[in-house]
Amino acid sequence: QALATCTAQLSLMLRTGTSLVDALDALAEQTQDVRLYNVLVSVRGQVAGGSTLAAALGGHPEAFDAFYVSAVRSGEATGRLPEVFARLEQTLRKRVEIRSSLLVAMIYPTVVSLMATFAVIFVMTYVLPKFIAIFKSSNVPLPVPTRMLMSMSNFLVSYWYIVLLAVIVLPAGTYLYITSPKGSRVFDGLVLRLPIFGYLTNMLQTSLMLRTVGTLISSGVPLVEGLEVAQEACKNTRFKALIRDVSARITQGEDLSASFGRSDLLAPTIKQMLTTGERSGNLAKVMNSMAEFLDDETDKQLKKLSAIFEPLIIIAMGIVVGFIAVSILLPLFKLTAAARGGA
Repeated sequence: QALATCTAQLSLMLRTGTSLVDALDALAEQTQDVRLYNVLVSVRGQVAGGSTLAAALGGHPEAFDAFYVSAVRSGEATGRLPEVFARLEQTLRKRVEIRSSLLVAMIYPTVVSLMATFAVIFVMTYVLPKFIAIFKSSNVPLPVPTRMLMSMSNFLVSYWYIVLLAVIVLPAGTYLYITSPKGSRVFDGLVLRLPIFGYLTNMLQTSLMLRTVGTLISSGVPLVEGLEVAQEACKNTRFKALIRDVSARITQGEDLSASFGRSDLLAPTIKQMLTTGERSGNLAKVMNSMAEFLDDETDKQLKKLSAIFEPLIIIAMGIVVGFIAVSILLPLFKLTAAARGGA
């Protein structure tokens, strides 16, 4: 968010005739982000010393990625730096919006699931053992749900360290596997085949690829260089492989639309629009328009998914709580009945 705001202000100041060094000076003085302040001071010093802006930004990859630096380099070469910063600001804003939508969609299910998990663990390890002592002291036969719950409770109490180890080791092992070259290929392919999530992932990666390439070539960056930056920006290994293959085919003289047309990752409508954009000479505009459409569709799907998950989580919690309640209440009813019969 801070970088997007900074980029927008830089575009405005350059359009009004402010020198680049003065603009960087004003931005550094104004920003509240300490890390961005340090970066801007460093960049300002290098530019004042004779360095190009792209070279100065490239020395801070933690703040400015290859996409940003490539666009700025092209803007300096063509003398369209204010326009390039305006496009960069739009792209950065869109990235922030997509991340915010993803975060909002994940917050509710995650928080509710964690609260439910801790509540069940508390009941199983603290509340239930007290009832187990009562049940064991009586001669009342216990129903199947109660015996199942008692077994789970005994396991948690007796072997809590195994459960804790599994909670730590399994996620860590999974993370190490999916970040390995082989594991990432398997995981990324699996994600794309999942219902709903695969569709969302495909839209997100396709939008990122199209927006990155579209923004860069509209800023004057060569197509092959734009594809290389897009390959670095995409996180899914199947999309990385697609962009790498397309880049190689373009280098050999094949059209962009024909190269993308070989892939099963892109929808037929997207392939057709790429063909139309390439033939009409409006490839960058078409790519950005498609990315905008995909982002809107992603946002709609995330809202629908969130609306579906909320009642599903409530139902799942009700089933778990109901099972625990029935498992505890059934033997209590039998104890009460036995006590009345004995009286």
